[in-house]
Amino acid sequence: MRVVTWNLWWRFGPWAERQKAVLAVLRELRPDVVGLQEVWAADGGGNLAEWLAGELGLHWAWAAYGAPERWQRRLPGGAAGAGVRAGAGGAGVRAGSSSPGAQAGTGVSGHTGVPAERGASARPGDQAGAGVPVRPGAQADTGFPARPGAPTHTAPRPAAAVIGNAVLSRWPVLEQAVLRLPAPEELDDGRIALHARLDAPGHPVPFCTAHLTSAPHATEVRRAQVTAVTAFVARHGRAAFPPVLTGDFNAGPGTDEVRILAERGYRDAWDAADPAAPSATWDPANPYVTGDAPARRIDFIRTGPPGPGGLGRVRSAHRAGDGPVDGVWPSDHYAVVADLEGPPGL
Repeated sequence: MRVVTWNLWWRFGPWAERQKAVLAVLRELRPDVVGLQEVWAADGGGNLAEWLAGELGLHWAWAAYGAPERWQRRLPGGAAGAGVRAGAGGAGVRAGSSSPGAQAGTGVSGHTGVPAERGASARPGDQAGAGVPVRPGAQADTGFPARPGAPTHTAPRPAAAVIGNAVLSRWPVLEQAVLRLPAPEELDDGRIALHARLDAPGHPVPFCTAHLTSAPHATEVRRAQVTAVTAFVARHGRAAFPPVLTGDFNAGPGTDEVRILAERGYRDAWDAADPAAPSATWDPANPYVTGDAPARRIDFIRTGPPGPGGLGRVRSAHRAGDGPVDGVWPSDHYAVVADLEGPPGL
């Protein structure tokens, strides 16, 4: 069973070209399950997870971060830069148009009203994945290549981009849950963990993808977030197949926050990688990475102890998306790929 985790850098940089490069990398990898962070959607229609799933023939789930306005202010032009240009999109899909039980390639939408569980410092009433409201007449610039015959529309006003985590899966999504990660007000930009139970043959797979705070000196915040995520997975991940936890942890393997994962029984898939292989997923060699921070491995695939017959045991791991595709780097992060001992019959 091939698992991938990847932070897609939301709508930053040349995002419309980047998402085509992301698709090319994933198509070559042929994954069974993908955990994605910083995945954009637009309140006027369009969702990168849905588009990728449709192109790859996979099911999908998506859930929104709880404070999109904090992300929108980071785009060029601030909040105004979060507006999505009208009339330039191709696919024109509506947010929330898929439903549980949909066929592969149409997906199971994470924005259909799933309430977020709350970490210790989440504010009452917060929800993640609780719906992307569609403004009448708003139209997203999806950046997707138009399919033959696809209509284009002119909107009277732009749709705003929002951000979330996503799961792409070879198998239908049986259940999903969302956790808003605890953080103090000054650092709370609504990050989440998205859990999905996947209908793999014989043994459903409990799968989670998370995105921890990136503030450089916020070790204690990330420790609280890791603790919350592992408890969240324990509540939802009881199965013969070991839980698979993926994501951007914004901390390296030897840090206090990441060591909690080992203490809770989560094994690092990278232990099965070639020791000579480059491991950094945040790397100044990537032209999107700025500043003077050293190259670090901050994106992880972690698994619980193997199940019966070695179910879920990691066989190998490597990086992907670590170079340009037709001259375009896919993201500011590199992807991590792990091959696990999958359910019988794969």
